[in-house]
Amino acid sequence: MAKRLRALLLITSLIALTSCSRLELGYRNLDLLIPWSMDNYVSLTGEQKAWLKPRLTQHIAWHCQTQLPRYADWLQRSAKLAGEAKPEAAQFQAQFSEFRHAVDAIVVQVTPDLTELLQGMSPAQVQELEKNLAKQNKEQREDYLELPLDEQIADRAERMEERVKPWFGRLHPEQKARIKTWAQQLGDYNRGWLDNNQRWQQAFLAAINERKGEQFSTQMKRLLQERMSYWTPDYQQQFDAAQLALSGLFADLVSSADAKQRERLQERLEGMRKQLADMTCP
Repeated sequence: MAKRLRALLLITSLIALTSCSRLELGYRNLDLLIPWSMDNYVSLTGEQKAWLKPRLTQHIAWHCQTQLPRYADWLQRSAKLAGEAKPEAAQFQAQFSEFRHAVDAIVVQVTPDLTELLQGMSPAQVQELEKNLAKQNKEQREDYLELPLDEQIADRAERMEERVKPWFGRLHPEQKARIKTWAQQLGDYNRGWLDNNQRWQQAFLAAINERKGEQFSTQMKRLLQERMSYWTPDYQQQFDAAQLALSGLFADLVSSADAKQRERLQERLEGMRKQLADMTCP
């Protein structure tokens, strides 16, 4: 719920489910997966789940009909970019920016129903939400911040290697070294990310505790759709620099890819594009 209340599931499900049968099965069951995921933050009553189900069905139908074609087009352009000998970082920056806009479109779509659901929460549910967010913050700080900085950087590099291996296959020493350089570029990024995430959560919970007030809808719209407005100027600069660093990393990884890696990357992107293009909307 703190991360835009799992609206990202609609996109991350497409990235995680790579085989044709699993992709369609997972997408058709998002109306079950999303409430299950929300239960990590707050337990919904039977009445709330019954209220939510038809609305999720409508949102998923909207998403399938209007957004999946955009994702298919995005994947096709990404595959073409992966085929270029020396792609530029700015090209990847544009692709990443478009992906973020796709997430924003989902948030705008679900905001009214999400606001109504949150407005109807009981005091016990609010307490449960506060407890689970505090638990999540503690776990994230232990995992990402309490380690010495050099270990944070090493873990960051390791996570990125694991993320790109399914797309590139076995990485060359030059590519591993480039990932380590990228991880070092971000420096103490974890602190800014966690501090600003907690800053947003505090504003979110403050609004929840005033959920019967006349300004609640306006507050939730800003919280969900203008999240970056709660960031500090320093973190905004960190975020922008991190996006540039990520774009540079992918440009260099593709530029240094051998023929086998490039073919693998293009095949996977084109395979996902075809799966989306062939899917029938539920």
